[in-house]
Amino acid sequence: MMPRILVIDNNVDSLFMLKSILQKTIPDCEVSTASFREQGIEKAKKELPDTILLDSNMMEKDSYEICRRLKNDAKMQNIPILLLSSNGDDIESYFRDSRIYVDAIIKKPWRDVELSAKINQLLRNEEGEDEMKNEKNVPATFKSYISSDISFVSSIKVTAKEFQKRTGVNCKARFNPKDIAVSKNLSNFLYEVVDEILSNVEKHANASNVKITVNSRNDKLVMKIADNGIGILEEKVNNPNSLGLKVIRERVQIFNGNVIVRGFVGKGTKIIVNILLNNKPE
Repeated sequence: MMPRILVIDNNVDSLFMLKSILQKTIPDCEVSTASFREQGIEKAKKELPDTILLDSNMMEKDSYEICRRLKNDAKMQNIPILLLSSNGDDIESYFRDSRIYVDAIIKKPWRDVELSAKINQLLRNEEGEDEMKNEKNVPATFKSYISSDISFVSSIKVTAKEFQKRTGVNCKARFNPKDIAVSKNLSNFLYEVVDEILSNVEKHANASNVKITVNSRNDKLVMKIADNGIGILEEKVNNPNSLGLKVIRERVQIFNGNVIVRGFVGKGTKIIVNILLNNKPE
């Protein structure tokens, strides 16, 4: 059975890097991502992954709460949590009284082979040793690529390409200008929006084509994601229990923006995110 791994990290570069490493070193694994606490918890509840990777950079405000809530939920208490610690993190002080919430810890700098081996151990994967051997054969160019800084534009393009390869749904990303630069926090958020929406398209839209367009002009950024699927119903757009849309709306307000969701029955769904770039996040 295909192993399912959920990665929770508030840094888009780390999310992209970890996802790439996992898909390369653990063949046929299914990797989903989340960059903020509530979405991570909701995805864990919905997907019930086989293991969860959590970055300790979220520790003070988010990681402890994520671990506690996951382990206190009867459906998720047996899902192993692997904590990726940063240089200088005092893990013991964070978890002195709460190590029950974490199943394993890897301290940076860690090697790709160490990460895949630890995950295989948590998954009780009998082929873990073979996976480590495969990882040692990863081309040097690939390792260099995933360890470098990844721009907002590049991360969205690669995400679209991976989605198309995985699902067979045509997915293209267009940018105007071609080298749009945004803050790290905004890049993280927009990446997570794209990832969440593409995940929903894959599961519910029955679409054959997705277009992602990002335009930046006069201190305003507009991102549109449109598919040609069955179209979201109006009651779902306004449903307060639609956590994905709710979280996106709440987060975009931090960047002084808004979200527009339009569904056309039998013709598809369009989601528009408007951001004012000249205003700093609150």
